[in-house]
Amino acid sequence: MLLVASFYGLRAILGPAFFPHNGMNAVFPLLISAIGMRFLNAYWRKKLMREMDAAPIRQGTRSVVLSADGISSPSSLIVGVMRWSDITDVAEQSDLTLLLFSPIEYIPLPDAGLPEGLTRAALLTQIASWRDAAKP
Repeated sequence: MLLVASFYGLRAILGPAFFPHNGMNAVFPLLISAIGMRFLNAYWRKKLMREMDAAPIRQGTRSVVLSADGISSPSSLIVGVMRWSDITDVAEQSDLTLLLFSPIEYIPLPDAGLPEGLTRAALLTQIASWRDAAKP
């Protein structure tokens, strides 16, 4: 609504030379509104990710146990065992692996926290085999 009002304000200031009376008068505010909503959505998503990263459960060191049965944690991160079929994707970042169970929720596995002798490539291969075995 604010963007549409801005459009009409610009139209009043600049005059009809810049905004002729034709069918574009309806399309232009819609286009500006769509672009504005795209930027607002990106802002809100980044804000949500910052707030999720700042959550107390994501602070400090947590232990997770990966096995053929799934993912468990002796801490309060996971109650019980999260099955491999619940993991929607595995993403790699510069120094960690993310086990995603929704588009915005994940379990981080830092490379520095891997057991001695286990490489990221070996971890990813093992996770892929467990996920494949969990598929129906």
